[in-house]
Amino acid sequence: VDSNAELEAVEGMLVRFDQTLHVTESFSLGRFGELSLSARDRLYHPNNQPRLSADEARDLNPRLRIVLDDGLTTQNPAPIPNLSAADSSGTRRGDDVVQRLEGILSWGFDAYRVQPTTAPQFEARNARPAVPDAVGGTLKAGSLNVLNFFTTLNARGANTPQELERQRAKLVEAIVGLDADILGLIEIENNGKTALTDLVNAVNTRLGSAAYAFRDAGVPGSDAIKVAVIYKPARVDAIGNPVVPDDPDFIVDGGLRPPVAQRFAAKDNGGGLWFVVNHLKSKGSCPSAADSPDRDLGQGCWNVSRVRQANALQRWVDTLVAASGEADVLQVGDYNAYLREDPIAALESAGNENLLMRLPRRERYSFVFGGEAGALDHAFASRSLRRQVSGVTLWHINADEPPVLDYNTEFKTDDRYAPTPFRSSDHDPVLVGLQLRQDAPVSAPTLDATLPTAAQATVAVRIGDI
Repeated sequence: VDSNAELEAVEGMLVRFDQTLHVTESFSLGRFGELSLSARDRLYHPNNQPRLSADEARDLNPRLRIVLDDGLTTQNPAPIPNLSAADSSGTRRGDDVVQRLEGILSWGFDAYRVQPTTAPQFEARNARPAVPDAVGGTLKAGSLNVLNFFTTLNARGANTPQELERQRAKLVEAIVGLDADILGLIEIENNGKTALTDLVNAVNTRLGSAAYAFRDAGVPGSDAIKVAVIYKPARVDAIGNPVVPDDPDFIVDGGLRPPVAQRFAAKDNGGGLWFVVNHLKSKGSCPSAADSPDRDLGQGCWNVSRVRQANALQRWVDTLVAASGEADVLQVGDYNAYLREDPIAALESAGNENLLMRLPRRERYSFVFGGEAGALDHAFASRSLRRQVSGVTLWHINADEPPVLDYNTEFKTDDRYAPTPFRSSDHDPVLVGLQLRQDAPVSAPTLDATLPTAAQATVAVRIGDI
């Protein structure tokens, strides 16, 4: 509409939409029976939109959106409305469409909504991708946000043993489906080896072999969550130990959540690279000071801090390259910044290629918030690595799926849980194909040790094999 006044004029009336309406969000489907619909295809966040300026998108998006309500005042409806009945998946994905929607137009909870008088007829145009799109190459590397995988119950992730089992099962299927040779994990509990061992053991049990190992970076930083690296020893060799910076620029709001880097070499030809996993400060939990430079000025809260982290990240990567002579660097992770935002621009200006820009515009999203899709999860290739990248994809197993299908058990009178990769997290994983050039053999000392989380002067610490 040109203005929401057009909708106000027919409030309380029977209306029909002759346009094809697209599902753009399903966040409240399980709790309140609601779907957000768009008069065009899915809505993209203004800072992710290459066709429109951010201001144009901010003006247009609210005029394209309307809420499909289930017409009930009860919470947690059973059965969950508007899920697919055409197959056993029982989902309703982003960009599915509904034709000739008819119902009573109303206003409530800050949105115009349609209370249907006839059952909406959906068409599933966005089928679940059983596997990621092919990325070519001889190696695959990527990242997956595991949405607070905590073995400590009732902390940030699972609250009960049942929820932990359900969460683990979904993440295992996602990791197995990605089939990456090197994979960065984001939002895993920062409790040493415990949570990491639990998840890797579950993956290996599912595969029936010790296919994956992990690089132990200990307890990096002071945050409750960390990033971590797992890999296939049959496909790549880990060169040296994982590296963690102590740059104070990674500290935001009193917490330190540093990146982790690991050098690898391909088994087949010795081709090497630095693999760096990142998790920049989130856009939420805004600073309390009204005049803070990190208040939301159009790119979410903490943007100044994310830019500072991005610059610190590049400085640190440059030192890794200078010290090792290995210039091929793949940076991955959750940057909490959309494609057009300042932290991404900082990394691009340093000479890194944002690999997501190789994807078609419609595919450049890994997250949905407020009814708008965008890419928060990225992969960056250094100048020397660009030509060795054979492909990139985002496996859309999470952002398009209703949260009601996740592992949690709360608020689910109609529990549709299934041990599949779909809605294993709220972020879609990134996968990159690599065709690494042959390198001369390289080695570095690797320390294999079990160290305490705290030590006392004059008290011996026992070191394992070197």
